[in-house]
Amino acid sequence: MKKQNIISWIALTLSIIACIITLIRVDVTVANDSFISMIAGFMGVCATLLVGSQIYNSIETSRRIKELDDKLQQTQSALLEARKDNDRFEHYTRYRLYLQVGMSMGHTEPVFAFTELFYALREALRINDSLYTKRVLNEIDTICKRIIKKPPFKPSSKFNYENYSPEKLKKYDLYPLIKDKYQGYYNSIVNLYKQCQEQSQTAS
Repeated sequence: MKKQNIISWIALTLSIIACIITLIRVDVTVANDSFISMIAGFMGVCATLLVGSQIYNSIETSRRIKELDDKLQQTQSALLEARKDNDRFEHYTRYRLYLQVGMSMGHTEPVFAFTELFYALREALRINDSLYTKRVLNEIDTICKRIIKKPPFKPSSKFNYENYSPEKLKKYDLYPLIKDKYQGYYNSIVNLYKQCQEQSQTAS
């Protein structure tokens, strides 16, 4: 922009000088060769200024494009981080909800409490938090001991234990750390359920 202003001022100055020479009728005697050389030199200067202006504008445009690209990348990075934070908060909220429901139903509906704690465990594994995972496992341990001590299953009970299989948790990074414990809890509950069903079929 500054280069263009300089060119405009030079053009204006030359125009004013030409007008003054015309008005005061200054006779300037110039030979043909000199005149042609002068015109050629003047045209060369103008061409140089125009080319320089274009180069400057091109450099300035490239710089601004790079700045816009940098800002765009920063914005995209910020949006990605915000999305990750939002997802983490959503899973944490679900974790808290499932955990609270499971803990509150442990005495009256231990099987239902186990299913809710399974969902809480899944959310803890999703957000990859070892402390949350450990807390849920402690609650599952309490529920399992309660179920083993007083099996809640009845012949009419329907328990889709496949939905809470360890296979559902294998894809999470922290799962190998809890694999043995959860497998033990799961096997205990499933065995009690199957025993109840077998006794019901034998009785009938």
